[in-house]
Amino acid sequence: VNFFALVNFTEAILPLVNENGSILNITSSSGHLSRIPSEELRKKFIDPNLNLEQLTVLMESYLESVKLNRDGADGWG
Repeated sequence: VNFFALVNFTEAILPLVNENGSILNITSSSGHLSRIPSEELRKKFIDPNLNLEQLTVLMESYLESVKLNRDGADGWG
């Protein structure tokens, strides 16, 4: 999942970015929340209080669902 590579890259590059610098991430349409059938899962992603640790747990849950071939049954699509 690109999420983990993006987090690792961002954490590695942040110390090198100037104080007023920025990082631009470009994503594909496959990252749209509309592709996730479960409303409950979509709500977790748009929670304004969602932090990196919680998002990481959510993404690990997705990977586990895929490994068990349960992604459809678990609402991931």
